[in-house]
Amino acid sequence: MIRAWIFSENKKFWTVAAGLFSSACALALLSFFLIDQKFAQYFGDPAQQKIWQFHRDITEIGAAEPYIVLGLIALFLPKFRKLAGFFLASVVTSGFVVHLLKFTLGRARPHRLPDNNPAVFEYFNFHHHFQSLPSGHAQTLFTVATFAAFLFPKYTWVFLISALYLAFSRAVTLAHFVSDVWMGAVIGIIMTAMTVKFLAKKYGS
Repeated sequence: MIRAWIFSENKKFWTVAAGLFSSACALALLSFFLIDQKFAQYFGDPAQQKIWQFHRDITEIGAAEPYIVLGLIALFLPKFRKLAGFFLASVVTSGFVVHLLKFTLGRARPHRLPDNNPAVFEYFNFHHHFQSLPSGHAQTLFTVATFAAFLFPKYTWVFLISALYLAFSRAVTLAHFVSDVWMGAVIGIIMTAMTVKFLAKKYGS
């Protein structure tokens, strides 16, 4: 599914990309108005401490650094050098977009606000407490999932569903709002697909 989309002709590729982005924006807007605050308040309740702790223990699976290290190691293996380059480029390009938006939008993280208000923004802010939107962990997880689905199409849904669950651990732990997760996820998917499509055309798949 993802592999076929990446190698589809340009018009179809951009139509699907636009549809994915529009859907994510719609989900993010619905979450902003209806879900974000309630979700954060529910999991911020001390009664949910065990659930919070479990997800806090697994949420760092979405940190970018281990995947970058693995990609760098693979660069030294001739058999995997090209794919490693594609993967690292995907992580870097999608990560750049996410961090540019984080800085520009300056959204406060839910755990920094007593009422978990989702509408607190301090634009052009470098402080990590104001870099909630989009979720970088969600972006990394969906970059990995999209690339894995490109390599192993048979397991596409396994990769995507796993990434979605792990990405939502960021909202459960109050590191991000639900809307942050949707936007991080779609950036991870689209930027990875764009990067792989460009590099495959230039250097061969």
